[in-house]
Amino acid sequence: MSATPFTFRMAQPITFEHVDPAGWVFYPRYALFVNAAVERAFGEGLGWPWDRMHFEERLGVPTVDLQMRFRKPTRLSEVLDVTLRCEQVGTSSVTLVVDMRVAGEASPRVEARVVLVHVALGDPPGKRPWPAPVAARLRGEPA
Repeated sequence: MSATPFTFRMAQPITFEHVDPAGWVFYPRYALFVNAAVERAFGEGLGWPWDRMHFEERLGVPTVDLQMRFRKPTRLSEVLDVTLRCEQVGTSSVTLVVDMRVAGEASPRVEARVVLVHVALGDPPGKRPWPAPVAARLRGEPA
């Protein structure tokens, strides 16, 4: 029996700062929502908050690829249900799929796929294998 890949969910209320003059979410904001989901997933879901990762351990997870599909606009005062799911874990990379929809809707408003690479920020910089407990959690296995 295979493990269920790591999944993280969060609510993203749409406030005035997110919208354009027509009241629709300005499309670059969705990239910020993806980043917020990734940051919260690492901290709340994987137990590896970015302040510890970046400042104490001198590691990071920069985005190396981001693809987005905009299916339907989102308006001021709506709340997106953002679901992040691990699609693939490599030695030092991870592919995450992010689905953003309003609760109760069958179709997503926005779909994204993001690839992150685990790197050392110090000397020497460069790609690093995932810590074993993080890789296990991403795959949905016991850490």
